[in-house]
Amino acid sequence: MAENKEGLSKAEDPLIASLIGKEYSRQFYNLTHDQAALYSLATGLLDNSIIDYSKSQKYLYENDKSFSVFPTMANAFAIKEIDHFFKIPELKKLIKYDNIPSILLHGEEETRCFTTLEAGEQYGVISKIVDIIDKGKLTIIVVRKDIESVKSKRLHSSITSRYVLQGVGGFGSQGGRVPSLDLPKVSEFTHYGGAIPTLPQQNALYRLTGDKNLIHIDPAIAKKAGLGRPILHGLCTYGITARAVFEKMVAENILTDSTDNIRAITEIGARFTAPVYPGETLDVQINVMDKCKIYYETKVKERKITVLKGYLKYRKPISAGIWTASEASQAANRRLPTLLRKLL
Repeated sequence: MAENKEGLSKAEDPLIASLIGKEYSRQFYNLTHDQAALYSLATGLLDNSIIDYSKSQKYLYENDKSFSVFPTMANAFAIKEIDHFFKIPELKKLIKYDNIPSILLHGEEETRCFTTLEAGEQYGVISKIVDIIDKGKLTIIVVRKDIESVKSKRLHSSITSRYVLQGVGGFGSQGGRVPSLDLPKVSEFTHYGGAIPTLPQQNALYRLTGDKNLIHIDPAIAKKAGLGRPILHGLCTYGITARAVFEKMVAENILTDSTDNIRAITEIGARFTAPVYPGETLDVQINVMDKCKIYYETKVKERKITVLKGYLKYRKPISAGIWTASEASQAANRRLPTLLRKLL
């Protein structure tokens, strides 16, 4: 079937064509030290299971000389667009369903990092739909979110999220514009990332970072979605796991304990394979695939099921150490065109 320059089938529903590339949210946020510290507490730093408290000050104390914002906080910023996503009129019309929050699950998350988030700066987040895949009994909506520093005009990260809408479909969009994550099959793991307990109230704590989807807090909505009770945010599991992997690599001397190593992270990707319930224990396994990629899997210890599969990539081989100042500067100056610059 013939396609036009944007990859859309000529026979494709005009409603679908109107959604592809649709910018549905443009928001600005001020990142404070308190927000960064709250995010760290909500993603694993409430106890010593990931990192000893004496070493966690750089994530929790605003006057620490090495104060750092872990890269996955970008995802907590970006998910704040979700309320705007729920209200897209064309999307509701396409799927013929109005209560989107009750049927949405997070399928995948891929983050490409270009520089670090800095507390005290303002960031703009531009969100748009980039693909729609009809699976018959479910629909996948692929969304891209670009985060830029308002002050420097530099792109911090570009995030691709795959949202799964359960029980809706049949409108024929085959998608294929944005490939899903390519995750390898791993039979053995080289490192153990640890067993990280979550609190029974972990969902209530994490939602304070900005993800207010009621499926994570309202028992009635969670039950209607077939989950039994509220589930932990996928991005909470994502953040806990990424932090556990990073700190394990530091502990094993594969990485040096330095803020600059956080700057060297170029990609973090994950597929959410099963829900986590607050209070369960996350068991993290790690495989150093090569000198610039780490693969990981997270299981729920109590139920012995895999809930997350993903990877971290580094711009430079791990064994080669951190970036030079010149390399970091070049990476920080990488830019992608977005509508934000036209507004400033």
